Amino acid sequence: MEPITDPHSVMEKAVSVYQSGDLPAATGMVQVLVDSEPDNDSALSLLGSFLLAQQRTEEAQQYLERAFQLNPQNTEAIANLSALYGQQNRVDEALRMMESILPQIENQRPDILFNYSNMLVQQKRYADSIHILEKVLNLQPDFLPALNTLGALYAYENQKEKAITVLRRLLALQPTHIPSILSLGSLLVDMGQNQEARALYEQVLAIDPNDPQAQAFLGKLYIDLLDYDKAKELLQKAATFPPNAANCYVLLGNIAKEENDKAKAEEYYQMALNIDPDNQGALQNLRRLFNRSIPQWHFTMLADDARNEVYQKALEKAIRPSDLVLDIGAGSGLLSMMAARAGARQVVACEMQPMLAKAATQIVADNQFADRIQVHALKSLQLSVGRELSEPVDLIVSEILDCGGLGEAVLPSVRHAVNHLAKPDVRIIPSRLVLHAQLMEIPSRSRVVPVRDICGFDLSAFDRFRVPNEYIRIDLGAEDYKPLSDVVQFEDIDFYNMPPAYADDDPLRKNLDFSIQQSGQLQAVVFWFDLYLDDELKVSSGLGGELVHWGQALYCFERPTEVVAGAQLSIKMLRSDQMIRFAL
Repeated sequence: MEPITDPHSVMEKAVSVYQSGDLPAATGMVQVLVDSEPDNDSALSLLGSFLLAQQRTEEAQQYLERAFQLNPQNTEAIANLSALYGQQNRVDEALRMMESILPQIENQRPDILFNYSNMLVQQKRYADSIHILEKVLNLQPDFLPALNTLGALYAYENQKEKAITVLRRLLALQPTHIPSILSLGSLLVDMGQNQEARALYEQVLAIDPNDPQAQAFLGKLYIDLLDYDKAKELLQKAATFPPNAANCYVLLGNIAKEENDKAKAEEYYQMALNIDPDNQGALQNLRRLFNRSIPQWHFTMLADDARNEVYQKALEKAIRPSDLVLDIGAGSGLLSMMAARAGARQVVACEMQPMLAKAATQIVADNQFADRIQVHALKSLQLSVGRELSEPVDLIVSEILDCGGLGEAVLPSVRHAVNHLAKPDVRIIPSRLVLHAQLMEIPSRSRVVPVRDICGFDLSAFDRFRVPNEYIRIDLGAEDYKPLSDVVQFEDIDFYNMPPAYADDDPLRKNLDFSIQQSGQLQAVVFWFDLYLDDELKVSSGLGGELVHWGQALYCFERPTEVVAGAQLSIKMLRSDQMIRFAL
C-alpha cells in the first residue's frame, strides 16, 4: 500500500466529513490511514472515536487500547477509553487513566473534564464532581450538560439555593429545557415557593400539554394547595404514563383518604402495588389506612394468651363432629379456625368490618380451612337461616366484649342468634358474664370530668370534646388511686337465660350497696367482669386477672362526694343492652 504523505490532512478532512453527518465515509477515510500507518496513535484514536459514535464498541475498544499502548499520553484515546471503561463498570481503571492526563487538559478541555465528573458521580464522590463541574463552567459557561448535572448534584447535596441559581442560569440559555424546568419547580416547592413552581409546571404543559411528569408534579402541588379536584384531574392523566403510574396512584389514594373515602383510597393503593409491589408509599399508606380503620385492641387481644387458651379449651370440650358453628364478630378468624380444628363440620363467621372480613377470608384460606369456614362481611343480625346458614346452628361462639363487658353489643347479638339462628339446644361460648364494681378515688382521671381548671387556666370550653356519661378503659395497675369500698357483684348474665332487652333511654335501674372501707373523695366507679366459658372454665378482667388486654372500665362522677370509713353508701346503676353508668 502506497504510504499517505500527509496523515494530518487526512484526519482533518475525515473530521470535516464526520461533522457534515457522513459518519461511514469519515470512518472509511481513517480506516485507510490506519491500514497505511498501523502505529499512528492519533489515527487509531480517531478511528476508535468514530466507531464509538456508531455503537461498534468492541472494535472501538481495540483501536483505542492500541492507541493508548503506543502513546500513554494520547488525550483523545484516554478520554474515549475511560468513558468506555466507565460504561463497563471499570470505573477505578477509567479514573486512573483520566487522572493521568488531568494536568494537560484541566484548563483547556471542558468536554473531557465533564466525562471525568460523571465518573466521580459513579463513585459517589459528589463533592469532587461538583469541584470539577465548576472548573468546566469556568472554561465554558454555556456548557448545558454540565449546568444540568451541577444543578442536580447541588440539589442532592441539599445546597438548594446553589441548585436554583444553576438551573436559572441554564434556563436563561435554554428556556424550553423541560427537565431543568421540572427540577427547578421541585426545588421551589421544597423552598415553599409554590406559586412560582406552579407557573413553571404550567410552562412545561404549555410546551407539551401531555408531559406526564409536569402533570404529576403539578397534581402533587395542587394537593398541597388543597385543590383536590385539579389534583385528581392531573394525576389521573399522569397515571396513564407507566413510569409515573404507581406514584400517581399513591397520590390519588392520599386524596381519597383525605376525603374520607377509605374504599377508594384502598383501591388506589392496591393499583399502585399491582404496578410496583415494593412501592413504599403505597405499602405504608395502605397499612396506615388499615391501622386507622381497625381498632388497635385487636392486636393486644390476639396477644392475650389467657384469652386464647381458655377459648381453645372451651371449644375443644364443646365441639362435636356434626356441629354447625356460628362465630359472631370473627375479627381475624381465630375462633372460627379453633372451632374447625376442634372438629366442627362447618363454621359460618360474620364480621361487620369489611377490611377485617377480607383479611379473615385470606387467613382462613392461608390455613387451609376455606372448605369449612365461610366468612361474611355482615352483622350477625343480618344473617338468616336458608341464606348464609344452611340450617340452625349447634354452637354459638363470640368474643364481642369491651372493657365494661357489654359495649360491643354482646347481649343483642347473642339474643338474636339464639332466637333466630340456632337450634333449641344450642351451646353458647361464653355462657355467662358476671360484673363487679368498686368505688374509687382517682384524682388524675377525675380532674378532667368535666374539664375545668388546668394549671391555673380555665379550659372548660375544651369539655365539649368529651362524651359525658360514658366509661373508658384503664389499666388500674398503672393508675394512682385509692379503693374506698368493698367489691360488689352487680350483674350476673346467663346467656342461656338471656335477660330482657333494655334501651339506652329506658335502662334497667338498680341500687348497689357498698361498705366504705376508707375515707376519701368518691370520684369514680371501677368495674370489670368474670367470663365463664362454660361451667368450669372462668377468666377475669379484674386487676390481677388472667385477661390482660381488656383492662378495667372507669366511670367518673361529674360531682364527686366525700365518704367516711364505716359508712354504708347506695348508688344507682343504670344498664341497657350496651351501656352501663352510675349515679350518686
